[in-house]
Amino acid sequence: MHVPDKIDVFLWKILSNALSIGSLLVQRLAVDGTCQRCGAWETSGHLFFLCPFAQYVWRISSLSIIPSVFHVTSITLVWDHLCATLWSFQLDQEPYKIIAHTLWQHWKARNKFVFDNHWLQETDIISQAPKDI
Repeated sequence: MHVPDKIDVFLWKILSNALSIGSLLVQRLAVDGTCQRCGAWETSGHLFFLCPFAQYVWRISSLSIIPSVFHVTSITLVWDHLCATLWSFQLDQEPYKIIAHTLWQHWKARNKFVFDNHWLQETDIISQAPKDI
């Protein structure tokens, strides 16, 4: 799958548990480690798949992913599940790109709130993801 380098590094950080999210930042800094949207503990799995906001994003995406597959707490297991599911349908690489760009837009939306105090809606994430592809 070919994606821009910044998204490739971003995906590597997600899968390596190296992304600066609440649950990791709280170990090094005096910050609140909870999800800014729902108040749950912010892990990569929660931020991108388990948060009600994230589940709605996936439900309305062009892939129409059913959020119930995301009851796994490991981001790596979720990623493996998504890739295996897409592979079983023998789809081209486009769905992988959609997933990567949706994750990227979700991260940007989270940071827009954390740093600029500006919420983006689920539809904003979905509308921006294809523009990156």
